[in-house]
Amino acid sequence: MPTAYCFKCRQKREIKDPKQVTLKNGRSALQGTCPVCGTKLFRIRACHRITKLVKTFGSWIIKGLESVGRSYEAGHLPRLWG
Repeated sequence: MPTAYCFKCRQKREIKDPKQVTLKNGRSALQGTCPVCGTKLFRIRACHRITKLVKTFGSWIIKGLESVGRSYEAGHLPRLWG
């Protein structure tokens, strides 16, 4: 189950009834409710952007990540190119 931070409970909670939504800029996100308090939870998904970059620029991105000892994960591209 995906998790998100509940601002009312001030803890990470599992998203109850998650639904995938698309933002205006094209990124995907998950929206649902907190199982404890019922507050709306929202989590922006980062994997979509990286998958799109790999499809656009090819396998040399993965080779570049492996050359510096990193894997193909969501948090690594902004640190390499940021």
